[in-house]
Amino acid sequence: MVTSTTVLTEVNIASITSLANLINELSEEITIANWKIFKFKPKGRGKLYRHLFDISDEEFLKAIETAKRVARVKVYPIRDPDRMRVKIVKKD
Repeated sequence: MVTSTTVLTEVNIASITSLANLINELSEEITIANWKIFKFKPKGRGKLYRHLFDISDEEFLKAIETAKRVARVKVYPIRDPDRMRVKIVKKD
């Protein structure tokens, strides 16, 4: 099983329906357990590009509603990735 992830930004937020449809298409070929959608959080060099990528909480939640309505997999919105406990496992 695969977890699909997307960082939602000002650049791709208008494409949320297309992204959900892509997830649906991919889930026909591979087993996608869920789709985690992260709100862009400027850190490090990302702070320099905040004006290009940042979205409001309202925009994020509206996009999440759309994703949940269209996607056939479970959608998990992640507003603050720093609050997640994530262990990255790298396969060779």
